[in-house]
Amino acid sequence: MSASSEPMRPLSDFILTDNPNARARSVPEMWKLTCEREAYRAEYARHWNSVGTKLAGPGGEDGVSVLPLGGDADVGMVDVVLCPVGPGCAPPLNCARYWGYTSQWNLLDYPAAVFHTGLKCGPEDVVDREYVPRNEQDRYNHELCELCSGEGMEKAITDFDCASRYSGEIC
Repeated sequence: MSASSEPMRPLSDFILTDNPNARARSVPEMWKLTCEREAYRAEYARHWNSVGTKLAGPGGEDGVSVLPLGGDADVGMVDVVLCPVGPGCAPPLNCARYWGYTSQWNLLDYPAAVFHTGLKCGPEDVVDREYVPRNEQDRYNHELCELCSGEGMEKAITDFDCASRYSGEIC
């Protein structure tokens, strides 16, 4: 990054410098991790494609048991997964430090789209002042609730629409 002479963005700085898991790796380490990732992707794709079809799932198990009764082979197939983007309120720009909800899809290289529900916070949406954070990361996320609480703010019910690899047009 320093060679580009461009300023480091806050979240890039967080992941590259404040992350205890970020470190330089050797070429053999990178190839080992890449092979593990590709094996995981292949197993996950087998599972995804077996749901609601007659295709074998991970470990060769038959997918017939999940077919809808009297259903066609691809009627019950999984097209997309709707899931939340994160665990709490929609964080202010450059403040999202938890991506556990989306990292699975990034690892799988599945296309996704985020869309807002349009729901806004009302007077009933207040920060829980009695909440005791479990750790430092939880404290950080809980403190974000203070920043984004208040009437008219975007609620955190933002959906993450994810499809299998090479089917981005569905999103």
